[in-house]
Amino acid sequence: MTLDPDLAALADESFVSLVTFRRSGEPVATPVWITREGDALAVITPEGTGKLNVSATTRA
Repeated sequence: MTLDPDLAALADESFVSLVTFRRSGEPVATPVWITREGDALAVITPEGTGKLNVSATTRA
């Protein structure tokens, strides 16, 4: 499987900055671990963190 070219630049990194947005629209940047899973990148974060709660309730 080939990784999307836009993600390929991040594939060798251990950490990236994930930006989520508060209800007010204010951005919040947080470092997260990433890993490659086939042709995608996955974010790794401890259970119960704010990032996990936000990503579980936000629809693209």
